[in-house]
Amino acid sequence: MAGDRTCTHKDKRIKIDRLVIVEGKYDRIKLESVIDAEILITGGFSLFKDREKRKYIKDCADSRGILIVTDSDNAGFKIRNFIRDIAGDENVINCYIPEIRGKEARKDKPSAEGTLGVEGVDVSVIKKALDECGAFEEKREVLYKFETSDLYELGLVGAPDSEEKRNKIKKQLSLPKAMNNKLLLKALSYRITKEELENMIKEKNL
Repeated sequence: MAGDRTCTHKDKRIKIDRLVIVEGKYDRIKLESVIDAEILITGGFSLFKDREKRKYIKDCADSRGILIVTDSDNAGFKIRNFIRDIAGDENVINCYIPEIRGKEARKDKPSAEGTLGVEGVDVSVIKKALDECGAFEEKREVLYKFETSDLYELGLVGAPDSEEKRNKIKKQLSLPKAMNNKLLLKALSYRITKEELENMIKEKNL
């Protein structure tokens, strides 16, 4: 466990007090070039059976909060949702890596979804994702508290083309397709107002 929590100090990195959680060591290396934080590796699905690590995540969530930066594929979302259940949604900031097609240089073939994970995207993408999720803010500001009724009103749920519209909105906001509606509501609340979302839907003809 102790080895998983080591963070090498580098210049010009932004301090984050929350426990930052990633899937693997190469993800941690990428983030260490951007942030000065305690970064914990889940070891993929091995987290599900690691009682000690789960307890540590829960303790950190209660005391200082956590920041989850997993890949935006199905496996990454399974791990993310598992961590959220441990930590409590109110203690979590979710950082989403946008879906970018490609393959990590060290791997023989792309992921099942054909998109890059945390380790594969450019540092500028990491910085933008961290900034957009509010990771650098002392206190995140809710711009508008979206509810499911807002999604209905905007045609993002309950209509034949709702899924297609949601996916277009996610793409516009650099959010992954795999996120469920509960996560979408939370992500929208910190990124955009209802009026801005309405204008986006009209301007982009979504």
